[in-house]
Amino acid sequence: MDIGFETDQLFKVIWTNEIDASICKLYAEGMSAWHGANCQITNQQSIETISSINILNEARQQIGFQNIFGIIGGPPCPDFSVRGSQMGFNGDRGRLTIIFIERIMELMPAFFVIENVKGIMSPRNQPMLNELIAYLRTRFIVAAPIQVNALDFGVPQHRERVFIIGFNRTHISDEQAAHFLRTTMLQNRPFPNALQTYNWPRNNRCKNKDRETPPPMLCTGPYLIDNENDIPNANEYFALHSSQQKVENTLEGDMSRSSFRRLHRGQFSPTTCYGNNEVHLHPYLHRRLSVREALRLQSVPDAYIFTTKGNYSKKFKLIGNGVPVALGQAIAKSVWQTLDLFMTRSSLK
Repeated sequence: MDIGFETDQLFKVIWTNEIDASICKLYAEGMSAWHGANCQITNQQSIETISSINILNEARQQIGFQNIFGIIGGPPCPDFSVRGSQMGFNGDRGRLTIIFIERIMELMPAFFVIENVKGIMSPRNQPMLNELIAYLRTRFIVAAPIQVNALDFGVPQHRERVFIIGFNRTHISDEQAAHFLRTTMLQNRPFPNALQTYNWPRNNRCKNKDRETPPPMLCTGPYLIDNENDIPNANEYFALHSSQQKVENTLEGDMSRSSFRRLHRGQFSPTTCYGNNEVHLHPYLHRRLSVREALRLQSVPDAYIFTTKGNYSKKFKLIGNGVPVALGQAIAKSVWQTLDLFMTRSSLK
């Protein structure tokens, strides 16, 4: 999401927070390579222990800081995920969403963007979510949770996520801002309702022959790498520990099993959220996807490069936890358009 917000120079990321040292190192490598300048995680403390005053003081020390700022982030999602603990807001990681919102209320940014899995809106979690949104609305104009599919935004991946976006009432007093934001997000989708529009090979949900053939941008084919080459991170993938025959017998597009799921060149990828080394199989080569291919399925530019050797688990974790760049860019554009139209002149002084 950082790359998405910084693309087209709409926003500049000033302060960042991450507690996992390995992820911090990989983030610094990738962002520095993409920027062409040194980028580091600003603070590696837990968001539970760092105070809002310290956050603001550290941010003010960064070049480019302005008093008008926003907060973007995706608090950990496993407690809300279908395959997670199902502990919701009561889980150790689910509770961090509440703390993230507390920091927003304390820091009072001009805007905020919260990203999470759609499970945060499940019947089990809805009461607490409603309570948190009502809390935010005491100081912010908040758009109702917006559920989107990354596929609609030109990402070759079926990835449904929820965004909660708000604007500080000190800077924006018009309640129409929330409606405008939702409208622009829908307008910024280059492939609206892609799942229902296109006829995907080997997809039981789309058997209508009258549907259109999906554009290459939404299929995995153009993002794949055939053979080992000099593209950074292209030769990094988990070795297959199962029998070679079992892998060879798995047909292209076979998603029937929980393990060894093989992608299809003419179809989108399922959500790139990899755990226990269960990275999708390459459609026609007998190996798992490489780090570079997974990055591409998240619409991350090839200029984003990891220089650390090995550590594949952390690399795939960072990739899977990220917001696709194309989706982040569309959200950034919608936020920018809303601020540009509704922010009062006095706020800009």
